[in-house]
This record gives sequence, structure tokens and C-alpha cells, in this order.
Amino acid sequence: MALVVNDRVKETSTTTGTGTFSLAGVVSGFETFVAGIGNSNTTYYAIVNSNGEFEVGLGTVTDAAQIHLLELQLYHHLIVILR
Repeated sequence: MALVVNDRVKETSTTTGTGTFSLAGVVSGFETFVAGIGNSNTTYYAIVNSNGEFEVGLGTVTDAAQIHLLELQLYHHLIVILR
């Protein structure tokens, strides 16, 4: 398992909650995490939802459609409450 950083890696997801983050498919013009990072490798990630809530951290690509978020190594977590 190596730390890999690559440009233009982006996928969609409908995952909620904590733990394993399931990927739903590549965004047009980008690479999948498996193609750009590689299976079993670790990378930095950023997740944002339609409400503006986001999280960035370190995760491991565990197979062709999942990233295991390394919750103990989160670098930043912020939930923006919109009123």
C-alpha cells in the first residue's frame, strides 16, 4: 500500500454515514479512483454534498468501487449548517 496523489480523479457516490465509502461512477472528464490511485493504495480525499457539508482526509481504495476512510487520520472535518 503506497500513498498516491493524482490529478483529475473524481467519482460520484450516494453513501451516507461513516465507514466504507461506495463509489457510484466516474465524472465525465476524470479518472476513477482505481485507475488514478490504484487498488489498495492510500490517497487524500475530499467529499462534499449538495448542502455544502464537506470532509477531507486520508483513505484507502479497497476495491473497484469503494474507499475505506481512515477515520483516525482525518485532517479536517467541518459541517456547515445552512440557515
